[in-house]
Amino acid sequence: MLEMLGSLIYGAVPALQFRQPDDPLYVDRYLGLTTSLLPLLFQLCELNWAVSSTGHGGRDIHRITHSLDDLEAAALAWQPGVSESLCQTFSAIEIEHISCQIQVMRMAALLMIHRMRFPFGVHDLPARAIGMSILTQLESTMLATGKPVKFVMVPVLVACVELTEDVERDRWMLHVPTLVCCSEGYGLYIQRLVRAYWAARDSGVHFKGYNLRRYLHDEWLQNDEN
Repeated sequence: MLEMLGSLIYGAVPALQFRQPDDPLYVDRYLGLTTSLLPLLFQLCELNWAVSSTGHGGRDIHRITHSLDDLEAAALAWQPGVSESLCQTFSAIEIEHISCQIQVMRMAALLMIHRMRFPFGVHDLPARAIGMSILTQLESTMLATGKPVKFVMVPVLVACVELTEDVERDRWMLHVPTLVCCSEGYGLYIQRLVRAYWAARDSGVHFKGYNLRRYLHDEWLQNDEN
């Protein structure tokens, strides 16, 4: 997941792919039942590269559009395998977290597809609705269980990028380090990335996908905004 996040930001194809477990009902320690969605997310990272200025989006728009149609249909139809013994194997809190992961990862995939079709600044309302659904689902699950959901940095990032009002940005920015459920340093890094995307959006740049490197210097990402 960390590799995937980096590939989105820098408009690169992920160097690593997740090896699918032999057991289709396997529950991963960090990703729960969402491992079967990772190949689709990997393909989205490839398309993110293609629609960026470093790829060949302008010369192959029909292939990209067709690929996005196929991936959208696959994301909507995706249903992870669930063992009959799941409720006996895991606690109620773990089950709720597994369920939340499934929902927000699917929504993140659909949101990413939307932003590879339409640049930021175009068709923003449906994108914002998906983003808010991701954030409120994660917050509700955390409040209900007393623990944040693991390894949801990609859903948190793509959801926060859709926030445009100062009030909602301030509200959710405070919760980013907790929601991503990683180390404190990585949580702060996600905050810096979110601010960088907001700065690009606020500057009036309309861009497809998540290749932030085209608009901001790497050094900017390494320093907190005052």
